[in-house]
Amino acid sequence: MLHVVILPNVLVRNDLHEAVDTYIEVGTALTDALARVPPEDTQLLRWVAPYTDTVFNVGQIDTVIEELEIVLSGCRSQAESEAVESVLRLAHAVGVHQYLVFVGD
Repeated sequence: MLHVVILPNVLVRNDLHEAVDTYIEVGTALTDALARVPPEDTQLLRWVAPYTDTVFNVGQIDTVIEELEIVLSGCRSQAESEAVESVLRLAHAVGVHQYLVFVGD
């Protein structure tokens, strides 16, 4: 299982570290959904760190999206599904010179 502590926020930012898309608060619902995914089932999401920002670039985003779909398939509540779907929407919005950022504590 992925070891993840509460991740309160996810956003898309640009090279200047400015938020360019909705800043969402996902809290424990995303944490719970991620925690059920065995680390060997992911290449990138296993590295989401609870105490520092974890940043994925446009070259990694397709893999992140695939892995988020795996997480979504294992959601056990509406809150978890909504949190993962929100992150998926942000991931699909990542463009050139933009990054999907999981903001750690």
